[in-house]
Amino acid sequence: MQNLSISCAMVCLILLGASAVVGFAGVCRQEIPAVLVTGVLYLLTAIFGLFTVTIMHFKRKTRKDYGLLDQYLSSGFYTTRMFDPGWSYHVGWIGIGACFLASFMWLMLARVMRFHILTAAIS
Repeated sequence: MQNLSISCAMVCLILLGASAVVGFAGVCRQEIPAVLVTGVLYLLTAIFGLFTVTIMHFKRKTRKDYGLLDQYLSSGFYTTRMFDPGWSYHVGWIGIGACFLASFMWLMLARVMRFHILTAAIS
């Protein structure tokens, strides 16, 4: 489960990097599709971030999760698999909220740009 959480976090970082590049190009060149794609990338980042913190939250906590190897392990091993939500867990939730908000703002920017281009073409 830890590897799955790390994989989701890496996907979040890749999506954030891609959204920065596409968003910068979309704003500089005033391309509405690039701005829309940036909004979708931020939405995907929030979803994968949600997967990451959900996996962290439901990480195994009990002794019986280790299966047949329980009899060969010392009791000190079980505490290493416990998840204690600290500051990074809460910062993750704040980041997810920020990504959802950023996604909404990018999609609204695309809408404003579309109407701005339409009104400029009519005038």
